[in-house]
Amino acid sequence: MQQIIDMNDNNRQLFTFIETTYETHEQLNEILHDEKRNPQLSDLAQGLVFRCHIIYYKQMSSDHVLSDDDLLIFNFHHALFDFSSMNIFLHDLNQAYTTGQLLYDNNTLLRYLDYAVIEQQMSMTGASMFWLDALHDCKLDQSLSLPFDRYRPMNEHRTGRGTSISFDFGQDLSYDYLIHASSNNISVEHLTFAIYFIFLFKLTNAQTDLCLAMNINNNRYRDEFKSIIGLFENIIPLRCQLDPHWCFHQLLEHAPEIIRNSLKYSYFPLQRILDQHPHISKHAFLDTSLEFISSESNNGTNAIMIGDSRLVSGPFPFKINEDEMLSIMAIEMSGSVYCPLSPRDPQNRLHTLIEQTQSRCVLVHHLTKIQFDDDIISLDIDLVLTNIKVDGIVHIDELSNVLVAPDTIVYIVFTSGSTGTPKAAQVLHQNFIQLMHSLVRDDVLNEHDIIMQIARCSFDLHIQDIIGTLITGASLVMLHLGGTIDFDYLIEVIKTKTVTYFTTVPTMFQHLFSLLQKSNKLTAIKTLRSLCSGGDICSVNLVHLILSSVPHSCRLWNLYGPAEATIVSTSHKVHIQTNVRNISIGRPLFNYRCIIINQYLQSSTTAQEGELFIGGVGVFAGYLRRDDLTAKALVEIDGQLFYRTGDHVTMDNHGLLYYQGRKDHQIKLHGQRIELGEIERCLLSITSLSGCVVMKWKDDYLVAYVQSFDVNEQELRAYCQSHLPPHMIPSIFIILNKLPLNQNGKIDRKQLPSPVFSSSTLLSSYESNTPLNQFEERIHTIWCQVLHSNQNQISTTTSFFSAGGHSLRFIELYYRYQSLFSFDAHSLSIGLFLQQPTIRQHAQLLQTLPSNDTQATRCQILHINQGKTSLN
Repeated sequence: MQQIIDMNDNNRQLFTFIETTYETHEQLNEILHDEKRNPQLSDLAQGLVFRCHIIYYKQMSSDHVLSDDDLLIFNFHHALFDFSSMNIFLHDLNQAYTTGQLLYDNNTLLRYLDYAVIEQQMSMTGASMFWLDALHDCKLDQSLSLPFDRYRPMNEHRTGRGTSISFDFGQDLSYDYLIHASSNNISVEHLTFAIYFIFLFKLTNAQTDLCLAMNINNNRYRDEFKSIIGLFENIIPLRCQLDPHWCFHQLLEHAPEIIRNSLKYSYFPLQRILDQHPHISKHAFLDTSLEFISSESNNGTNAIMIGDSRLVSGPFPFKINEDEMLSIMAIEMSGSVYCPLSPRDPQNRLHTLIEQTQSRCVLVHHLTKIQFDDDIISLDIDLVLTNIKVDGIVHIDELSNVLVAPDTIVYIVFTSGSTGTPKAAQVLHQNFIQLMHSLVRDDVLNEHDIIMQIARCSFDLHIQDIIGTLITGASLVMLHLGGTIDFDYLIEVIKTKTVTYFTTVPTMFQHLFSLLQKSNKLTAIKTLRSLCSGGDICSVNLVHLILSSVPHSCRLWNLYGPAEATIVSTSHKVHIQTNVRNISIGRPLFNYRCIIINQYLQSSTTAQEGELFIGGVGVFAGYLRRDDLTAKALVEIDGQLFYRTGDHVTMDNHGLLYYQGRKDHQIKLHGQRIELGEIERCLLSITSLSGCVVMKWKDDYLVAYVQSFDVNEQELRAYCQSHLPPHMIPSIFIILNKLPLNQNGKIDRKQLPSPVFSSSTLLSSYESNTPLNQFEERIHTIWCQVLHSNQNQISTTTSFFSAGGHSLRFIELYYRYQSLFSFDAHSLSIGLFLQQPTIRQHAQLLQTLPSNDTQATRCQILHINQGKTSLN
C-alpha cells in the first residue's frame, strides 16, 4: 500500500460510470473485448480501480430501466477485488436494490484498511522464525533452469497481455490419478504438488532444490474479514529439496509435510518474507507458481434436495437422515457392491435374492428391518446415525484407503428370469462411468441440471438418477415417500425446486401432462430443459401432448436400453413431424455399438427386421453365478462382446432404430421388464395346478390362465403375493378345467377366453359386500369406470389392486375423486386413499369432507348434449 485516498476528496476520481449503446452483436463483442483487455480503463496509481458500464440496445433509456437486451457490467481491478469479494458485492447490491439501504453489523463496519491494522498488531514471531529457517540457505534470486521455446521482448513488459494453454488429462488418466491418490492415502492436491515437483526436476535437468511461488487465495483467516471487499491474497515460497534417490512414494510422504507447514504460516505477508533476505535484489522464485483449484468449491449450486429440505454437497461424506442416499453412498465409498432390494417385494422373494447374491450384510431402517429374520445379518441405519451423534467420531479419512478398480462390480440389479429365478446382472464401475460420460457428451443431461429422482429402486434407472447426478456435478431432488403418485405434490416440486430434468415411463408422462393441461398448470414446468422417456413404447400422441405442454427450449428424448447394457444404450431427440407413425429409439450412445442380426445370423439390411445386439462400453459383466445364462447372452462379434437383447428392431435410411417387439414372451409393463415364464413357474409350484400360462392384456394388465379342479382365485393371489413383487402379480386369474391346445400339443394362446374383471374380483360372499348406500354405489361406479369393468360387481371390501388396479390407475381414480368432490391434496392426500384401498374405506374418507364439498356427490358426469344450458 503506497497511499490512502480520502473517499470524500472530490478531486480524485475513484470510479467511472459510463453509458453506451450497440445495435449489432459485432459492436457488442467489441465493447466486451475492450472491457476485458484495455489496461487504460483503470489506473492503480491514481486509485481508479472500479468501473460501471451500462450498455443499452439501440437507444438509452430515459428512466434508466433496463430491457432484456441491455447489459450492466461491473469491472474491478484485481487489487480491489478477489474472487470471494464477488458474493459480498452481489449480496450488498441485491440488498441495496431491493430495500434501498444496507444493513450493518459489527463485522461489516470493518474496512479493508482495518485488515492492514490487524496484521500490524498480530504476533507473527512464530511465522517469522519458520520462514527464516525454511529459506535461510535458499537461492531465491536464482531462476529455475527451465527450457524456453520463446522469449518475451523488452517492450512487452507490463502490457497486461498474456496467454494460456489448457489440456485435458482424459478420462482414463484422470481415473488413474484419483485411484493413485486414494490407494496412497494422500489428497489429490498433495499428489498434484508432488507430480509438479518431479516435472520441474525433469525440466531443469535434475535441479534438486526447487522453490516456486504458491498462491494463497481467500486469505481471510479471521471471521471479521469475511464481509470485507478487498484483495485477501498472499504469495508464499514453497520449497522442496529433492533427493534424486528417492522413490515416488518417499516424495509422497515428504510433499504433504512441506505443504502443511507452509500453509500453517501462509498469513505471513510476502513482503516481510522478502525483508528477511535484504541482500536479494531479484525474486526469481516468483517466475514459477502453482495453484490447485478444486472443482468441489466452484459449483455452489450442487445440492441434494429432499422434499422441502436442501442439503448442499461439499466433499463427499455428508449426512442425510434415514434415506436411501446414505446407504447407496456408504456402500459405494466403502468399495462394496450395491444391490437394491425393494421393500415392496414379499419376504420370501427378498430372502431368495439375498441367498442368491450371498450378501454379507443387508442395510435396513426402522420400516424394513421386520422383513428379515434373525439369521440374516442386517445393519440398522437408524442405529448407525444415532451412534455417530452420540460418539461424534467418524473416521472419514480411512475411506481414502479403499481401492476401487474400474473393472470391479459397482452394482447388481435383478431382472426377471424365464427359468423362474431372477437373474442378477452385474455392472462394472467402468460401465457406469462411461454411460454417464456418454449422456453428458450428448447433452442429455449436464452439470447445471436440477434432476428430480422418480424411479423406484427396482429400476436400475434410480442409480443413474442418484449416483450419476452427483458424479456429474448436477443437483438432485429426492421426493417424499409416495411422491411419485401424488401429482399435485410432484408439480409443486418441479415448480419450487426449478427442476430442469427428469426421466420416467410413458404412462407416467401421459397422466402427468394430461393433468397439467386440464388443470392449466403449465407455468409450473417452465424450467424444464430435458425430459427422457424410457422403459416402454413412446407413442406419437404422447409426443404431441408433451411437446405442446413444455417450453419451446425443452427437449424430449426417447431412450432405450436393457439392464445388461447399463441402463441406456440408444437415444433419440424427438421432434413433432407429420406422417410419423412410430417414434424411433434413436442411435447408439457415444462408445456404444448396435448391430441387427436376422434369423439367418446375418446383418440385416435397411428396413429389415432383426434381433438387436448391443456392444461397446456398456456391456455388463454377466449374470452372477449363472455362467450358462451369461454364455447365451454375450456373443463375440469381430473380437468384441455384444449383448443379445432378444428385442426385434428395424433401421431406416438415416440410421434410426425402431423397436418392433420381442422374439420371446418377455414383456414390458409400466416400464418393468417381466419374463412371463417366471410368473408361470411360480404358479406351477402349487401342487394343485397342472398347467399355466400368463399373458399381457391391453398393455395394462397381467392375466393368468391356470388348469386346475381344486383351487380358487384367493389362494392363487395369496401365493403370488408371498413370492412375487407387486408388479408381477396377475390382475386376473382365470381357472379352467383344461387349457386349449393346438395340433402340436402346445397351449393355443389364441383360443384362451378374454378376461372379464368381474370373474376375478367377485368374492364368494359378494352379496354381503355390495354397496350399502347410494354414496358407496357412486364410488363403486367410479371404480368400474377406472378399471374398465363392464359389470358393476366389484366387492366394496376388495383392495383396488386386487381388483385389477395398479399405481397409475390409482392416480386416475384419485383425480376423478378430486374432480367430482371438489377437494385438493391438502384436504385429502392420495396417501390416505392408498392406506385404505377399498370402496367402503374410500367412501368413508370422502364423507369426511365439508358438507359443501359432499354436495358434489349428487352431481353426475354429463355429456354436452345432456347438460342444461345456463341462463346467466
